Amino acid sequence: MGKFDGILMCTDCDGTLTDKDGHLSDANAEAIRYFQSEGGRFTLATGRFPEHLNKYADKLKINAPVISLNGVLIFDIEKNEVLKTATMKTEKALKVVEYLNNNWPGIWEYWINYTDETSGCYKPMEDIFKYETIKVSDACKEQIDSMEGNKETRPQFAVMSDNLPEAMAKMVFVMPEDMLPAVRKDLREKFGGEFNFAASWANGLEMQDIESGKGMAVEFLKDYFEDVTTSVCVGDYDNDISMLEIADISYAVDNATDEVKEISKRIAVKNDEDAIAWIIKELETKGLA
Repeated sequence: MGKFDGILMCTDCDGTLTDKDGHLSDANAEAIRYFQSEGGRFTLATGRFPEHLNKYADKLKINAPVISLNGVLIFDIEKNEVLKTATMKTEKALKVVEYLNNNWPGIWEYWINYTDETSGCYKPMEDIFKYETIKVSDACKEQIDSMEGNKETRPQFAVMSDNLPEAMAKMVFVMPEDMLPAVRKDLREKFGGEFNFAASWANGLEMQDIESGKGMAVEFLKDYFEDVTTSVCVGDYDNDISMLEIADISYAVDNATDEVKEISKRIAVKNDEDAIAWIIKELETKGLA
């Protein structure tokens, strides 16, 4: 038997697994390989696309499906197979956008993400929509291009919204840091029955379907593997809270927000201090109790 048999470890990426520059340390990578060699299952629970793992391919190979887009997409990289999606209806999501346009004019950008690594960005204060990677029709692109410099035509977002697919993975609203808490509170009060709203960094508020999240994804994986009995989750920010709340053992890195620290069972060192290696060492010496 391995020391970590039956343990599924799910860690956030930015600000948790990686350092402030986005690098995966040799110490963390070595500790993860050791954890896996002793029977543990390791994966990421991130707001990013599955393909983000390619950045660390020379150091890291997960041995459980990746939880991506904050739990909207669970993807088995080894099998190249989607295990689960939890998208939101575009029509409903755009009602939130309309509300933000009318009530919170200080938002810098709206990002739309899909499950196939396509996305688009709208800048409401400039009325500019970047459609290079998003799935809109050629006719829509022609309409948007023809509107450049013409302030008498329909707003670009209105044209774009008429041509979007029926479902999207999530949206990210980018805004000043001091504005985000009030916007989050307002949206949770008005739309919290349909969507989850969670900050993923100081300027980014993410919106996804109410039936999605890192916590639900961790529970899915725990059921998916018959040999998994214990979930260990690690995070630093608002969008990690749902998985930290349901984890059998939850860790906040020391650079985490106060709210994340309050709901976590254990506190690790900072992400710049090889936090994942530190956690694996503690699990080995302290155990699961």
